[in-house]
Amino acid sequence: MADRFGPRTVLSGALLLQAAGAAAIGLTENYQAGFLLRVVCGLGCVYSTGLKAIVGWFSPAQRGLAIGVLMTAPTIGVAIPNFVLPLLERTLGWQGAFKAVGIAIGVFALALLALMKENRSGPAGPRKSFLVGLKFVFGNRNILLISLAGFSVIWCQIGFGSIGNSYLVTTFGPTPAA
Repeated sequence: MADRFGPRTVLSGALLLQAAGAAAIGLTENYQAGFLLRVVCGLGCVYSTGLKAIVGWFSPAQRGLAIGVLMTAPTIGVAIPNFVLPLLERTLGWQGAFKAVGIAIGVFALALLALMKENRSGPAGPRKSFLVGLKFVFGNRNILLISLAGFSVIWCQIGFGSIGNSYLVTTFGPTPAA
């Protein structure tokens, strides 16, 4: 998608999808709808599109640092809500907290769309079909291993982190600190 529409458009669209999903969680009244909306929030292609943008903006000597900053975002994105969300929840209630997060992400997405420079790099060569790309990905052991590593990190940080926080509160009964 980033090759076809450009990183600025795809990143903004992915963030707007997450914003809508997060805000809609604040309106849900059952687990099934909330779970489906969490899946919608995860559909964004921020990391792959971010990497595409980095390749266009940074020289080969600068890319390592830029990619490192991009890859640090998930860890920070898991840590910060543990401090901010209890305050939002106490102030706005759990539904209001999700709505506030959705609005904040939506504002950021629109700012990104307005302020982000379009990627300078053009296509690397002729575009291949989606199926040719899938065949390449699933036929390349290194890409699969890197993908599995990335999946494991995010799964541990976000998946188990979310459940882990809930479990710790339920088991040990601490009060959320802000």
